[in-house]
Amino acid sequence: MAIVFQRASAAAVGTGSLTFDIGAAGNNRLVVIQNGDESTGTDDVFIGTVTVDTKSATGRLAKTNPDGAGNVQEFYTIDEAALGSSNGSVTIAWTGLDTGWGKRAALWYGVDSGVPTDTAFNDTAIGPTTPDIVMSVPANGLAVYGAGNGSSGGTDTWTSPLTERIDGATLPPASAVLGLAEGIETSAQTDKTYACAIGATLRSTGLGMAFAEAVSLTSDQEGYRWRDDDGSESAATWLAAQDTNITRAISTNTRLRILTDYTGDPATQQMTLQYRKVGDAATEWRAIP
Repeated sequence: MAIVFQRASAAAVGTGSLTFDIGAAGNNRLVVIQNGDESTGTDDVFIGTVTVDTKSATGRLAKTNPDGAGNVQEFYTIDEAALGSSNGSVTIAWTGLDTGWGKRAALWYGVDSGVPTDTAFNDTAIGPTTPDIVMSVPANGLAVYGAGNGSSGGTDTWTSPLTERIDGATLPPASAVLGLAEGIETSAQTDKTYACAIGATLRSTGLGMAFAEAVSLTSDQEGYRWRDDDGSESAATWLAAQDTNITRAISTNTRLRILTDYTGDPATQQMTLQYRKVGDAATEWRAIP
């Protein structure tokens, strides 16, 4: 299942929530919430909490550039498993976060889970240096890159194949920049450098996350083989070659071995054996208790 970007939106300044369309259930959704703040936080300590339709998002990255007034950036995620039946326009709410700074949300379909395959950060960029990050991304995987800066300007010229989804040039206060870009790497990338040009630089943070695409789960019965009930698993007598029908007397104990192929990694499940008489309609399968 290919990863496909759906939409991104920014919260209005001074509000504690954002109305955001999280799409339809069953699409292997991923929602990323980005927070930016001019403060001197603590690396790996999240400023607040985020919920999507009252369901908790997971904090993934929290970094601060301590220079001057500081620059903090955070990433939170919530995926299909956590969203469950929630769909359509819902409320993304945060507590403990400065409502005067940047809050963004973005949605993708086709992502394996909300757990990144790799993360990266840069919390030391000062002056003309941009907040480049180095990150590995799986083939057909998603790269998400956020760039924050404590100076006015805008975000631009992101490393290919990233596409800018939100430019932070209009982010109040006037000295703040918080941009978000994303893209699909068609081939696997190892320790690739992602960069972003910022119109004016002061103190910057760069955060990155990589995600794998969801694998479509399929199953197929490859073969079957009949066996007499006359011995152990290794010693019982085979009654015919694989994929060969047999004729047996009624009420004779008979074993059936079935080989099933799967793609992906499906959850453990109980298989059901069904039968129908020769000549019955294809819809008349009956389950064996």
